[in-house]
Amino acid sequence: MTTSSGNRVTPLIVLAEVAGALVMGLIVGALFGLLAFPLFSGAGLGMGLLSVQLFAAVIGFGIGAGLGTGLVGRLLKRSGNLWVATIAGGISGVAVVLVLRLLNIGGLGGILWSGIVVTLLAALLGYHLGRRS
Repeated sequence: MTTSSGNRVTPLIVLAEVAGALVMGLIVGALFGLLAFPLFSGAGLGMGLLSVQLFAAVIGFGIGAGLGTGLVGRLLKRSGNLWVATIAGGISGVAVVLVLRLLNIGGLGGILWSGIVVTLLAALLGYHLGRRS
């Protein structure tokens, strides 16, 4: 895989982008999960509030993973699209939550781990496939 400027995308660059995606994803995911509590605590959900917080955290992780991938890519002077990565991460987070919850597959742990993997891959692919010429 090469960038539009002809520079090769090395495994070390992808590893740095994954690390940035994980760090920023964990930060934004935690913030989304924490913000879900005051927003939904009066809704009478009981223990369902934990599920809502996890869903928000998965979506937030996807958004943060896109931001982290894009920021590391920019720091390394790579050509990619930060916004496509962020949107791809967020949309894939919503898709994971909806599909796994509606099909009742995997429980909360399955949603969490598949959400992390799928949104991380979507953010990386969105950044590299959304390259600007």
